[in-house]
Amino acid sequence: MIRVTWVRPIRLGVAAFVVIIATIPVATSLLGEPNKPYPNELPGFKLFAGARWNVLRPFISTQGEAFALLGPPKPVLYDVDDDWQMIIMYIGEGSCTDKPWPSVLKGRISDIQLMPRHRISFSTVRFPGVFTRSEGGITHHAVDSVLSYTDAYGLKYEVWGDSSEDGSIHKGDLKAIVYGPSRKLYLSMTGCEP
Repeated sequence: MIRVTWVRPIRLGVAAFVVIIATIPVATSLLGEPNKPYPNELPGFKLFAGARWNVLRPFISTQGEAFALLGPPKPVLYDVDDDWQMIIMYIGEGSCTDKPWPSVLKGRISDIQLMPRHRISFSTVRFPGVFTRSEGGITHHAVDSVLSYTDAYGLKYEVWGDSSEDGSIHKGDLKAIVYGPSRKLYLSMTGCEP
């Protein structure tokens, strides 16, 4: 969608100028289809499109917009339904290669995380080739190994890499589904590779 605004010609001597300002909405050019920013959601987990909060976009929407839509979290989580809880992370100070991020990003949504209330095993899930796998860790937690499967649109599935000693977490259980900015949007807004 292109929005064009016409400004009347300005006469400077014999020259006349017509200024055309074309704005391509960020959601269209940087996130993919505006109504389907996460096209690679797995079958059975297509949660974004039908969600009441699907108008919130990482790196675009602000904390004020999230609070206006959902109210404040209690104390940090939102109860989505009987199966899911949600936490919204916000951008503070950021930098890469000693270059600070633009101040306009401060207070915008960094990502939206859905955490299952009950165990969901992903041990048999085979992620399509559009996802890249990485391994990371969490300190001060019963399990410190997390496998992440991320696509170019900012969709990430986090899966526990080990089981907890008390048996509450099993290797291969879904930890969270994270809706973040696309790689393209992250790069254009921060000047950094994600």
